[in-house]
Amino acid sequence: MKRIRVLHITPHLGGGVGKALSCLCQQSVLTNSIIQHVIVCLEQPEKKDFINSIVSIGIQVEVSPTPRMLNKLITEADIVQLEWWNHPTLFRALCSCSLPTMRLLIWCHVSGIENPYIPESLIDSAHQFVCTSKCSLQANEIAKRIAAGAKSISFISSGCGVEKLPTPIFNYRKEISAVYLGSLNSAKIHPEFVQFAAAVDLPDFFITMIGDLQGSNQLSTLCEIEGKPDLLKFVGYQSDIVTSLSEADLLIYLLHPSHYGTAENALIEAMAMGIIPIVLNNPAERHIVDHEVTGFIVKTPTQLAQVVKRLSNDKDELNKMKRKAARASRASYNSALMEQRLSETYKSIIKIPKEIFNFKKLFGSNPSAWFLASQGKKNSFNKNGTVTIANKAYQPILFEQTKGSVFHFRHYYPENKLLKAWSNALEKMK
Repeated sequence: MKRIRVLHITPHLGGGVGKALSCLCQQSVLTNSIIQHVIVCLEQPEKKDFINSIVSIGIQVEVSPTPRMLNKLITEADIVQLEWWNHPTLFRALCSCSLPTMRLLIWCHVSGIENPYIPESLIDSAHQFVCTSKCSLQANEIAKRIAAGAKSISFISSGCGVEKLPTPIFNYRKEISAVYLGSLNSAKIHPEFVQFAAAVDLPDFFITMIGDLQGSNQLSTLCEIEGKPDLLKFVGYQSDIVTSLSEADLLIYLLHPSHYGTAENALIEAMAMGIIPIVLNNPAERHIVDHEVTGFIVKTPTQLAQVVKRLSNDKDELNKMKRKAARASRASYNSALMEQRLSETYKSIIKIPKEIFNFKKLFGSNPSAWFLASQGKKNSFNKNGTVTIANKAYQPILFEQTKGSVFHFRHYYPENKLLKAWSNALEKMK
């Protein structure tokens, strides 16, 4: 069969998308797949780990290509795969000039259930729109299209690579050990994380917090208020998660109800290591954790405390569930399965003729319009430069400096008057 050349266009190769594309490319090379991957990074990387690993296996990676080079790569590609989230550089690359004809596949790395929302025009235009979490299928823009019989929407998790983790060893330890793994910023972690954790009434219980320290001071203050200053132990970002997780029994993974995550690599990696997750009933997590089988879904601090105490008192149940969590994660989130499903998708759309896509018509012609494209129909940003927010606590992502926020867009387009006005309005609300 003829080789299929897939061009991935991504703002960068950091975090979850970097891991997903690295695993995809490695698996394709390992199996001598007919799929030939080429990757475009629209901006210079902060960290080169994933780029280096991809280049080392012979995959072409172009960083910050000129418009002429991007057009050439699109022309040569059989399929263009946009690694989609509302990053400022992605809109600029798509809308600043006319692009050649293409077969368009979207791999969407945000859930779309909450802000940032998925532009409806993007869902309707793509030859195939692929969600990275099953939870996205319940997003309003997607659910109504599925109900109407849309065939061009599917799901392939970008969670992968757990097969590279060592097989967990299940030891009986006297004291139960808990960790949190991931971002500590207010758009990701639950605002009552400390109150939940403080409900656990076990001697010397604490949670090791693994992740960048941004947000740690606020959490420490809340621990002081609860009268448990040693409840959380902050160790910062750890490059070697295997060592960091090797002694843990529980993952206390309580995320903000409006968080933007999909694949939740931290969650599936911990499960693959034989760590029992305790999560809230958020869309992404409940599609990963099978309650009382591979972990627990709790709603209140009391429920969390009861689960921790129950597992602490019953080490047989603890180890049985750890084994189930590891098996489930390794069966569902391995690179071979992800590569197989994406390859099947490529082969299914290769017969579709290439088309011209007018992204300027889809998203608008200027940076403020591009920003609004992912804010939904009832967005908080008014055309007169003011901002109206009904519930600030429920939308912490609006105050992020990155993650496709108005501050993120203003950083890239400082001369845009509306972005400047919205940013200033939000600054006054902090």
